[in-house]
Amino acid sequence: MSMKVMVDILGAVFEVVIIHYYFTYLTKASAISQKSIYVLYSLYVLIMASATQINNIHFLLPLIGFSLDFFISFTFSGKWYFKLFFSAVLVVIFMLTEITISSIQMFLTQMDMRNIQSALPAYMVGVFASKLLAFLLVKVLGFNRLDVYEKISMRVFLGLMLTPMTSIIAMYYIIINNAYYNQNPLAVPIAIGTSVLLCISNFFVFYIFENQVKSEQIKVKLSFAEKQIEQQTIYYRELSHRQVEVRTLSHDMKHYLSGIWGYLQDGNHDEAIRGMEKLTTFLQNAVSSFDTGHPAIDAILSVKKQGMDALGIHFDTSIILPPQISVDPLDLCVVLGNALDNAVNACEKFDDPDQQFIRLNISTHPRYLSISIENPVRENDLPSTFFQADKSAVYSHGLGLESIRSIVSRYDGSVTPLFSDGLFRLSAMMKNNQVI
Repeated sequence: MSMKVMVDILGAVFEVVIIHYYFTYLTKASAISQKSIYVLYSLYVLIMASATQINNIHFLLPLIGFSLDFFISFTFSGKWYFKLFFSAVLVVIFMLTEITISSIQMFLTQMDMRNIQSALPAYMVGVFASKLLAFLLVKVLGFNRLDVYEKISMRVFLGLMLTPMTSIIAMYYIIINNAYYNQNPLAVPIAIGTSVLLCISNFFVFYIFENQVKSEQIKVKLSFAEKQIEQQTIYYRELSHRQVEVRTLSHDMKHYLSGIWGYLQDGNHDEAIRGMEKLTTFLQNAVSSFDTGHPAIDAILSVKKQGMDALGIHFDTSIILPPQISVDPLDLCVVLGNALDNAVNACEKFDDPDQQFIRLNISTHPRYLSISIENPVRENDLPSTFFQADKSAVYSHGLGLESIRSIVSRYDGSVTPLFSDGLFRLSAMMKNNQVI
């Protein structure tokens, strides 16, 4: 294999990486396996590297590249005409970067385009430098599309852009000095290897930077979620206490009414009225239609059901809980409260009463507790950031889901959000050592 062929193959590989970044920024990942994606990308490298070796069809390379880009775009979700437009823009980016680098080369070396194409060192500079410049432009496009850059100032981002810019300059001098003036037969392979490492290092610099920013953002979200959990826990504790009071009141209802009757017989109407007001308030605000054996859980389910009834949402439950569980009922309330709120929000988007339902299943198994909540959801209502490579795990609810995950992680558990056929199902498993 000649050095020029190797350069073309490496250039096609870098193009594939840029294409992947580009469509990831502008579209949503579709339901296709990683293996299929690798096959498509390998096919792209093979076709582009082969076409580059044929001298008579160089003018067709942009058209070939556009066709392959458009074909690859179908591994992402979105309207076909958007994909067509994005593919055309990407080809323009590649053409502009190649023209820019070639123009700079001709100015610096006083060589025409034909000589640059025939001189391996100059050709290497053109291929690798143009890919780095294209990578830089794609990153600039991603600046306004990626959530990861929301809190990053333009000054910091431009400073980050210096990495590929300085790499292009370094690459130029490394290749020219080694390949033109060094008589060592290993000079060209060393120049190629150095250029490849420079390109790879740029990809990893941005990859590490973006992941670090994401980690910081996750920490902030988790901190906010913890505060949210504390507030919810206080609220659910109050609901639990109210539930216990109501049950005690219900148990002693006969005696309580006898006391009120006694006040009436004695003519103490004020005390009788206060007693009736207290009784009415308790019965209106905290009467539970659930009896799981855990007052806090009964309270939160009753409150959520009242809200669903007001909205016309059907709430179907199947709950089997033993008297003793190692999961703190208040923690379980946080999980249920957030999950049910998310389900209600999704159901409110539907006008059809048949599409307004929520199914809750809570059960215990050896060593763990299982929660499953199912509700309909429109795919168009799913934010683009919720789409991942696996279409079966694409749905989340922002901080609500973060709160759920934070609680579940305390019990060595897991949370699995699934979206399929218009239905969203949130499944949570929590370690439970005291199931009896």
